[in-house]
Amino acid sequence: MIQRNSLLDILLKVVLYGYGTLLIWEWLQPVNQLTDTDNMGVFIVFVCLSLLSYFLQVHWVVRIMILVGYIILSIQYLYSQFSLFDLAWIGELISDMKMNITRMVEADWMLLTNSFRTLLFFILIWLISYLIHYWVAVRRNLFLFFLLTIVFLAVLDTFTPYDADGPIIRVVIIGFAVLGLLAFFRLFEQEKLSVSIRGLRNWLMPLTIMVLFSGTIGFAAPKLKPQWPDPVPFITSYSNKSTGDSNKAGSKRVGYGENDSQLGGSISDDHAVVFYADAPTRHYWKVENKYYYTGKGWTRLDYPGELTEYDNDRDMVNLTGTELPGMKLQELKTTVKMEQFYNHVPYPTPSILKRVSAEGADQYIFNDSTNLLTAQSNSWGRLKLTDYEVNYYLTTFDRNYLKKVTSANDVPKDIIGIYTQLPRNLPERIRNLALEITSDQDNWYDKAKAIENYFDGPKFVYDKQDIPYPEEQQDYVDQFLFETLRGYCDNFSTAMVVLLRSLDIPTRWAKGYSDGVATIKNGESVYMITNNNAHSWVEVYFPEVGWVPFEPTKGFNNTNQFYDASLNTNSNANDHDTAVTTQEKKEATQSDKKTLPEIDKPNQSTSSKLDGVYWKNVLQNTAIGLAGVTIFVFLLYQSRRKWLPYVFITRYKGKNGTDTFTSAYHVLLKQLNRAGVPRPEGQTLREYAVYVDRVYHMANNNMQQMTKEYERIIYRGDQENQAWRQYQELWENLIKETTS
Repeated sequence: MIQRNSLLDILLKVVLYGYGTLLIWEWLQPVNQLTDTDNMGVFIVFVCLSLLSYFLQVHWVVRIMILVGYIILSIQYLYSQFSLFDLAWIGELISDMKMNITRMVEADWMLLTNSFRTLLFFILIWLISYLIHYWVAVRRNLFLFFLLTIVFLAVLDTFTPYDADGPIIRVVIIGFAVLGLLAFFRLFEQEKLSVSIRGLRNWLMPLTIMVLFSGTIGFAAPKLKPQWPDPVPFITSYSNKSTGDSNKAGSKRVGYGENDSQLGGSISDDHAVVFYADAPTRHYWKVENKYYYTGKGWTRLDYPGELTEYDNDRDMVNLTGTELPGMKLQELKTTVKMEQFYNHVPYPTPSILKRVSAEGADQYIFNDSTNLLTAQSNSWGRLKLTDYEVNYYLTTFDRNYLKKVTSANDVPKDIIGIYTQLPRNLPERIRNLALEITSDQDNWYDKAKAIENYFDGPKFVYDKQDIPYPEEQQDYVDQFLFETLRGYCDNFSTAMVVLLRSLDIPTRWAKGYSDGVATIKNGESVYMITNNNAHSWVEVYFPEVGWVPFEPTKGFNNTNQFYDASLNTNSNANDHDTAVTTQEKKEATQSDKKTLPEIDKPNQSTSSKLDGVYWKNVLQNTAIGLAGVTIFVFLLYQSRRKWLPYVFITRYKGKNGTDTFTSAYHVLLKQLNRAGVPRPEGQTLREYAVYVDRVYHMANNNMQQMTKEYERIIYRGDQENQAWRQYQELWENLIKETTS
């Protein structure tokens, strides 16, 4: 018989704990390869330390102190700017925890700091280590974790660049060997046999031969081609269909959509990532313009626009503008990694595009009316890009030059005809309000700024909830300006366009994405743009300059696109349009000081850096989700004494027969053990039944009656089909008592 403290029993635990460590290591490997996360050794050491404390049966208080201390010191080592002996890092850690807990309560998952995500990752590893300990020390069965590891690696191999062929082979071969060894020990323990070295050798020899033979056959046998279609394109297309319907009437989720004919209604947040951009500075991302206002929204009518075609990786001439007096150009390059695949190509604005390069694209089609840029393939037609590079000239405008424009004398007639259009039934009070706001201004720039600043007043509120649709005979802008005074970017931008057009200033409605959230990597910014960054703004036409963007939405900043040539500066702190945040000023200063990359030399590290940021974000959020699920499962398991009896009551209801009775009796014994009323070793069932009835004050001696019937069935072999029906009520009353 195997003794608990025998050498072979210890050997079995060493093997199982070792294999558990290997499985956790296989879970950590993708983090190291798919992201730019360093110091993976910190997490590996934590796994070993945790499992070692369980193996050595360290007291739980001491174990918690050791592991918590290790986590705190690791976070201090990885993230704190203070030395270990400077106690200021403790205050820094506490402040960081408070801030992140607040963000978790508010469900702002994307704003969690890396230090807090690391803490959650440590907690996840700790929980997994406990499960390994439970499966090893209590259940002596690692099959479930073995199976989960295979599924996890297979999913990563399918949906990510991670190559899991080697890890899967490793886990399967070693796993079969360990499961076979575990079966050997379990068999000898159940049969009460003594284990010898010879017996172990006789078991391991055929096991080893079987594993090696099956592995060899697996490698050598011919392989069928994939029998199922690749699930990734299907999931992607399904996601696109869902996003494409985001602008329909009713409750909507924030995000880019093509249909803007019916504006209004509330929108809910959507943190899904649309693309990552390795951009040297902060700016908006344009998708298209709309020019025909119906009173309810925007459509494309009357003027379809001219299409211009450019070959892939060739310079574009005057595509989104040309260098003119009154503007300053900065030559830049950005790489974009799309995560939601659309037919359109987002590009930086305000800018003059020089070149777009993408693998698989042959041409790019640009619509001069909508400014919509799409990629084309000679083989497949319109192409949905995944990764592309944009060379461009970021544009800033001289406000003094813009202030020279006071009338439409030099504006082409087609611009005036298209971009001053308004509905015939536009309420007159909108025109009167525009005249009132701009009464002190004598040029187009100051009039545009006056209207832009008007929306910054206290009576307007930025809100995405409880936003109504206009009534059937009501104008969308009129409702916003004079009734609701609350809304989001579509309300503010459309209202500014209509106000400017009522003054006969050519204006268009632009849409795309705001600048996103910046993450500093190796001294440079990588921007993450989500569906929450879907945005609309205003562009005003100035003769001899072109289209100039303005930002009327409350809470959003015009991204530093004006300068004062007379002062030889890039911004004027007294103007509202250059009110940028401290972070933006810092980035602008860094951008001016550093040498820009050569635009014709490809940046070899850009794609890998974007991949790293993306997969780090995916795995961090996956870790958070897994931690939440694991905690939930753990708490559910810990509270099983409370809810499990009701599951068995439902299971046995309506059944009959001696098999049901004996099964229910065994379930009751296990539940009593969970409830803290275990059966002492050597005690008979009858003695134990008397003890149970006393503990739960059973007036009818429920346990004694059931035990008497159980012994009659077991020892005499009686087969009474009505046994369960006779004792079911007694059993239910007793098992319910164990939940209190």
